[in-house]
Amino acid sequence: MYDQRNAIYDQRGNVFLWLGYTVALLLVLFVTGGLAARFPLMGSVPDCLPVAIAFVAVLEGRFFGSVYGIGAGFLVTMTHAGHGSGMILLGAVIGMLAGGWYERRLRRYFGPCMMSAALALLAAALFRGITALWFVPGATLAAVARIGGLELLYSLLLALPFYPLFLFVHKHMSNG
Repeated sequence: MYDQRNAIYDQRGNVFLWLGYTVALLLVLFVTGGLAARFPLMGSVPDCLPVAIAFVAVLEGRFFGSVYGIGAGFLVTMTHAGHGSGMILLGAVIGMLAGGWYERRLRRYFGPCMMSAALALLAAALFRGITALWFVPGATLAAVARIGGLELLYSLLLALPFYPLFLFVHKHMSNG
């Protein structure tokens, strides 16, 4: 029997789950923007925001991944100077596409999470590359491709320790 007490527990559990994902996102932003950005790899710095969005989308589904992507994109757009407002839309698209693994019942596996992270990083690198070629005078395709490729590899390497963090939040703070 589903009663009032269970409904309150479910709501409280959802609040703790999304607070956990928010804390995990802040940790990701601190590690990538605060620590790893001090050690650029041949001129490129990592950006693991698409990784965080992809992980949450794979673990929670398309709808919640899109909402998380919009919120994370908005947060980063407001706090980091290097991200434009296109990250809000890109976060929603990444969340929607990466959430497809959830419907295929592959949500708790390492492979789909890392594949989604790699594709999300590729989409973000393509988005940044196209905008750089369009708006930055003197930007060449070779330079943009080199920086984008190194950023993708650097970010994907940093994504490896973030997978257990998001899986921990999902397992210990989710109702299902």
